[in-house]
Amino acid sequence: MSDKPGPRSRGGRFLFPLITLALVLLLFAVLEGALSFFDVADPESKTDPLVGFTEIRPLFVLNEAEGRYETAPSRKIYFNFDTFAVQKPSNGFRIFCLGGSTVAGRPYAIATSFTKWLEIGLGAADPSREWKVVNCGGVSYASYRLLPILEEVLQYDPDFVILYTGQNEFLEDRTYDAIKHLPAYISKPLDIVSQFRTFTLLRSFFELSDKSKDPKNTLPTEVKAWLDYKDGLAQFKKDPVWRQGVVHHFDQNLHRMIHLSREAAVPILIVNPGCNLRDCPPFKSLPKEGLTAEERDRFQSLIEEARESYHSDPNRSVALLLEATEIDDQNAAGFYELAKGYDAVGRIEEAFEAYDRAK
Repeated sequence: MSDKPGPRSRGGRFLFPLITLALVLLLFAVLEGALSFFDVADPESKTDPLVGFTEIRPLFVLNEAEGRYETAPSRKIYFNFDTFAVQKPSNGFRIFCLGGSTVAGRPYAIATSFTKWLEIGLGAADPSREWKVVNCGGVSYASYRLLPILEEVLQYDPDFVILYTGQNEFLEDRTYDAIKHLPAYISKPLDIVSQFRTFTLLRSFFELSDKSKDPKNTLPTEVKAWLDYKDGLAQFKKDPVWRQGVVHHFDQNLHRMIHLSREAAVPILIVNPGCNLRDCPPFKSLPKEGLTAEERDRFQSLIEEARESYHSDPNRSVALLLEATEIDDQNAAGFYELAKGYDAVGRIEEAFEAYDRAK
């Protein structure tokens, strides 16, 4: 007599795991659907998990006598004064522009900022509307500080939001110990799973159960930029892990602001800030770690020799600079010099790449 299992028993061996998997997936789908129906644990609606503030003050306060909102006196160190009516005119179109010093109009005022020129241009293009572009540009304000401002201005009946940010993300000190720097084969699936409400609910539960391990940075109410302090420049050092944390946080903030705007049915335009690559050399440049004294000396010698050849033999200058950047491929000043060399001989695409490396 044979002891081999028959076709039915072999089929049952595979059928049970399949039924179990189907039940688990069904339960997950039902839970996810219920959370969605009751709008619970929305991944995009969670508060910033990386940064908190000692206090959040409104940017605008009500002037009851005038029937207008005005920039709060306590915020005028960082924001230029602006005002808008509580009641939007029937033919009105209200735009809020959020960003940093460029939006604020520094070093001047709102009257010379691009928000004012936008308002004037829109008025000329369509005089039938009453256009109002509200300036919400804060000096040294990064995306995580603009998030509460967006939450506020969405209450003021906006028709459109412009977000001009990205250049201030590295100005303030904060840590990113909360971000686990996992390999891509783990982090990418985790990013996908984190978009589900069930995952968000479970994570919130574990965060509440252990407040003692709160990973948030608690920042002061207003900006404390490194460059505003003595020896602030010395605080800027090469730190790939910190840089990765800043980039990750910036990405989170942008997605959060997009979600808030969509939720309020307000269009949002995100502008990538312009950068004058050619005329803005790196404000700080550090040599690559691990270079020997001989390599550092050789690098500096090549840079100086290249500068002497800029006008007499620009092609030789480029060759010397290429040799220098091979010695130190992380030196911002070296790539800026190389970009200028490429620029001088008309190799524009290569100049752009080198300028971008220097930035």
